[in-house]
Amino acid sequence: MRPYTAFQNLAFNTNPTINAPNPGLGIAGGLKLSRNIYAVGSIADANADPTSLDLDVFSDGKLFKSLKVGYTSDFERIYFDNVHLTFWHANAADDGTRAEDYGADFSAAWFVNNTWLPFFRAGISKGIAALYERSVSVGISYYGQNTDDAGLGLNWAEADGIEGRQFTTESFYRLSISPGLQITPSVQFISNPHLSSSKDSIVVIGLRTWIVF
Repeated sequence: MRPYTAFQNLAFNTNPTINAPNPGLGIAGGLKLSRNIYAVGSIADANADPTSLDLDVFSDGKLFKSLKVGYTSDFERIYFDNVHLTFWHANAADDGTRAEDYGADFSAAWFVNNTWLPFFRAGISKGIAALYERSVSVGISYYGQNTDDAGLGLNWAEADGIEGRQFTTESFYRLSISPGLQITPSVQFISNPHLSSSKDSIVVIGLRTWIVF
């Protein structure tokens, strides 16, 4: 799912309990373990700065590592039918801005009749760098004619050092005006927002346009 044409909130596009580094130097590789099971491993610069490429990343040992093991109905449908478990670990930063952290994430999505796409994601992290310490998301998307798409998602989350639990709901509808023009109105409702001490709830209304030349 892309934030340009589907859900906007990170809780529904990815798992915000993973402390993924900024773009930088890294390496990843995958392996087919059977007709339906695969594994993917990665190593990247935990202190990556996209404006300054650091070629000494593997010598200083400040790394982000991950291992994913997953199942798919067919490797040609790996982006549609996918259940996987991910383990990750990141070293602490030398300047003390980030402590060592690690966690695990489970994700499941299955495209039913090439129309309905239910999904479930849950993650937990140990550390303070990830956006959430615990998160559970559930939702569904409906793909209609002319690449129209509608979705509804629910998320529960806890953040390190912040009291209370945040609940997020998002719905959207992507309307295809033509093959090169899509309009996506959306509504988000956030109850007990973590970073707001003055608001009990927040409503975010969005309207996006996708133009392909």
